[in-house]
Amino acid sequence: MLAGALKVARTENLAIQSDIIFRLNSFFSTEKFRRAHITTGTIFFHSALDQYFVAASPACDLVSRRPSPDEWWAHSIFPFTPLVAVLLKPIDIGKSLNEAANGFHVFFEDETGQKAFKIVAGPGHQPPYEFFIVKNEGRVRPHEGKTMFDAARLAPKMAPTDAGPLEASATEREWVDNEFEIVAQLHAVNATHVLRLAGQHLSRIGLDFVSMPRD
Repeated sequence: MLAGALKVARTENLAIQSDIIFRLNSFFSTEKFRRAHITTGTIFFHSALDQYFVAASPACDLVSRRPSPDEWWAHSIFPFTPLVAVLLKPIDIGKSLNEAANGFHVFFEDETGQKAFKIVAGPGHQPPYEFFIVKNEGRVRPHEGKTMFDAARLAPKMAPTDAGPLEASATEREWVDNEFEIVAQLHAVNATHVLRLAGQHLSRIGLDFVSMPRD
């Protein structure tokens, strides 16, 4: 397997087994982002909060276009685009490699080194998704060598305390404008997998059934 990995993932310059397997999984997981706008499986980063997300809306909903008037809400907020994204959980590299075959991880490398994240805790668990309102039809823009896009997200309202520093409100929310850096793109089959994980949970909402109580 290691001999094959050396060829498939172009790891000839690596000698440590864990580095070779990480490079192979990164090769299977992600590719460089080369699009004009975000799509399913786009991985993006919010530097202020050190948070990574993966886009989990269907690609057809993220196409840069004005929605039909029959899609009243989407048509009325154009050129803003609603986006569902899953918050990625950082995970220890060694642990991620031991669990990689389970299919719940994202791997990539950037200028800071190896990155490994968990999408969900395991089968049957809810992916931690969030809704964003993306500006300019989800188009990306270059900035200082990075690929960026702008979006608003609903966040706890920040208010000053008696001590002076700002503190997040437990009850009040507000829309906050943020810029996000795109860092990678999932391969198509992996992006579809994330779409299924998020959709599987969303499709259960509103279904009122009751399981038989246990003993």
